[in-house]
Amino acid sequence: MANADEEEQGSGPANMGIQWFFRRSNKWMPFEEGENNRLEQGYIAGDNEIPLGEGSFPAFLAERVQKNLEAEKEREILRGSWFFQASDGTLQPFP
Repeated sequence: MANADEEEQGSGPANMGIQWFFRRSNKWMPFEEGENNRLEQGYIAGDNEIPLGEGSFPAFLAERVQKNLEAEKEREILRGSWFFQASDGTLQPFP
C-alpha cells in the first residue's frame, strides 16, 4: 500500500496537468505519456536536450524544437498547461 507522500506525488508530470505537444501538418499533437513525462522532468530539471526515440529524435527545450537527426529536419514543440479537447478528440493548446 502506498504511503501519503507517494499518493500525493502521483505517477509523474502527466498528473500535474502539463502536456507537451509537437506540430504536425499545422496541427498540435500531444506527445505520448512516456515522452511527455521525460520532457517535463527535463524541463523541471533545467535540461536543454532530452533524448527521445532512442536518441534519434532529441528535443531541445530552449529552442522549443525536436530534431530528426537522420533526416536533418525539425519540428516545433510546445509545453501546454491549458488545453482543450477538439471536436476530433485531439488535445489542443489554448492559443
